Amino acid sequence: MTKKEYRLGVVGIGGYAEMYLMAARYLAEQGLGQLVAAVVRSPDKYREKMAELAKQGVRFYPDLETMLKSEHLHIVGVPTGISSHVPFSIAAMEAGCDVVCEKPLCATVQEAYTLIDTRNRLGRKVAIGYQGMYSPIAHELKRRLVAGELGALQRIRCKISAPRHDGYYARNDWAGRQKDKDGRWILDSPANNANAHQLQQMLFLAGPTLLESAQPARVYAELYRGRPDIDNFDTCVIHVLTTGGAELLYIVSHCVAEAWGPETEIQCERGTVTTGGAGGGGAKGATIVRTADGREEEIRIDPGVPNLVCRAFINLIGAIEGQERLLCTPDNTWQQTLVINAAHESSGGPTPIPPHFTGTGDVQYGSRRLPGRFIRGGEEAIARAYEEWKPFSELGLPWARPARWVDTTRYEYFPGGKAPQGAPKGHA
Repeated sequence: MTKKEYRLGVVGIGGYAEMYLMAARYLAEQGLGQLVAAVVRSPDKYREKMAELAKQGVRFYPDLETMLKSEHLHIVGVPTGISSHVPFSIAAMEAGCDVVCEKPLCATVQEAYTLIDTRNRLGRKVAIGYQGMYSPIAHELKRRLVAGELGALQRIRCKISAPRHDGYYARNDWAGRQKDKDGRWILDSPANNANAHQLQQMLFLAGPTLLESAQPARVYAELYRGRPDIDNFDTCVIHVLTTGGAELLYIVSHCVAEAWGPETEIQCERGTVTTGGAGGGGAKGATIVRTADGREEEIRIDPGVPNLVCRAFINLIGAIEGQERLLCTPDNTWQQTLVINAAHESSGGPTPIPPHFTGTGDVQYGSRRLPGRFIRGGEEAIARAYEEWKPFSELGLPWARPARWVDTTRYEYFPGGKAPQGAPKGHA
């Protein structure tokens, strides 16, 4: 890789944008890039941080349009709310920049198609910030699956008990919302934000080639809302059948009291793979391969960077210079968006859980316990659904109701599957 210094801009400096600032510092240490500009919409909130960054030569702008007009940038980071991922990424590409856009890709499949079309037309590069997609462990596992070392992949299941406290939903005006204040789709939920990683990675691991994700053929989803102060779901079971014949079962809740997982099991003809567990999930947890003849192996590979967000930027630079293939792109992440859209269609929208089936009190969040809300017996329901390969409605839970299967082979617009008259049509 050459030692050209790429000029970086980032939209935001607070919240999750701090991870992008950390990646920029790492690139600077490696002589690969320098953060030169940032969008700050609430300067009074970040005076101290702005002063620190200004000493490093960073200039600040009130909006992305002004930053793009005022600076010559090579790469723009978009660690923003879901509804702005596509418009901000497109604006950056139209200004001649390549992009690192935070996950999930977007809220709707039509946005995904628009982004892909724009990227292809402009010849730019877009990396998506699914951290697990930059883990060498994930790609070694995918290599083994594609090579058939364990026989044909049959099914994958994942369970996550991921409490979120009251402050998590109060941190901005779109958390737990289906639309933002301007009426744009967000579809924020555990499956489309904090734990979207695991759903996307399941689709990726079931894909037919090294960098392809599986194409969903049918989706069944039960979506539930335990919190009364949000309008989208905080708990779900999503069942996916892929065009390649794999079966995926994904179960997650933010409306629980105790944290564990993510735990994922991949079942193949001649063995299984487990990742995560009590010690952490995704790239953090152990990845254990167990073969039918009794052999067991842990896949261990040092990513060689402080965190995988750094790897996203390094991978993008390597791709720009023609030395690497982009690992995580709109092409292998729009399938997660399709599943989310179909999940809403399948369930008919989130089912409110009656208050007498929930409780309030301290919930686990990292090393702390903070005020929150939880479904009574929610953790046990997740574990049972996982073990029995069943949705909540088949477990006899009094707050659960069945959904319907949705065909996703020709789904191209949310909601409804087909674009309304006069709306731009997508393509799969």
